[in-house]
Formats: sequence, structure tokens, C-alpha cells
Amino acid sequence: MGPRIGDKVLIGLIVMTLYLNVGNIVSPSNLPNIQAILYVGFTVMVAYAAVTVMPSILLERAIFMRERADGLYHVITYLLAKMIEEVFLGAIVTAVVSAFCFYGIKFQGEWVFFWLSYYVTLSCGISLGYMVAAVSPNLDAASSLYPTYVSTLIFFSGFVFRPSQILGGIGIAGSTF
Repeated sequence: MGPRIGDKVLIGLIVMTLYLNVGNIVSPSNLPNIQAILYVGFTVMVAYAAVTVMPSILLERAIFMRERADGLYHVITYLLAKMIEEVFLGAIVTAVVSAFCFYGIKFQGEWVFFWLSYYVTLSCGISLGYMVAAVSPNLDAASSLYPTYVSTLIFFSGFVFRPSQILGGIGIAGSTF
């Protein structure tokens, strides 16, 4: 449990200290800072932190297969139990991390919206981690596949490169973005 909680807290503290009080500056020149906080904060804290859930699926695979063969439960039962565990743990961790980030950075608006965004994004990242673990034959393959897939998503999300810069601005069917 320590690494699953500690990584989010540590990265949250780093993001908060890097951007301390940046939310107080209301000007167009500060917009890139706010975008960077939201992008890096959510991406790093969520996408890469979801890697910590993959070993549980892979280490429990033999037990799951044996119990599934014995007819003890369905796949959906196992998946729902794993997700409920993560939902409760994620709610607590994201509430704490989002609170000190939100108030340390001094974002404008309501904390609950910031927390819900972080919480839902984390839940999606955990689901992605479970999916990669489920299709991978072992932990080595999952540990290689997940960062490759997530990094590809990050490159083409529109924040690292603008759509007009990707492939020289050539879109689907030769149209320009």
C-alpha cells in the first residue's frame, strides 16, 4: 500500500512546491503555467501511478484461474471487487493530494471539481493498468507495454505537440488541422 499511496503524495508535493501560489496570478501570460500544472499533475500522478496496480492482477492470475476453473466466481465479480477496492482507496488518496495541491497552488474555483477531475482520471488510469495487466503474459511484458502505450498517448494528446505540428499539420484524408 505504501508505494501506491506514496507515489501520488510525493508527486503531488513536487507539483505543489514547483507551482506554489501560481494560481493567484490572473493574467494571460500565466495560462501556460496553469496548463502545465493541470497536464503534468494529472498525467504524471495518474498515468504513471496506475502502474502500481498491475502487479496485483499478474500475481493473482494463477489463483484467479484456479478459482475460476472451480466455478467459484465470474470474471466480472473479480473485476468489480478489484475496482471497488481501488475506488475507495483512490477517493481518500486523491482527496488528500488534490487538497494540498489545490490550496498550495491557490487555484481559483471549487476544490471539489478539481478533486473529482483527478479522481475520475485516476480511476480511468487504474482501469487502463488493469487492462494492460490482463492482456500481458507476465509482469515484464506489462511493465514494458504500459509506459509505451501511455507515452504514445501523451505525445499525441495535443499538449506536447500541437495538432498543427504533428506530421506537418496533415490530418485525416489530407486535411490540415
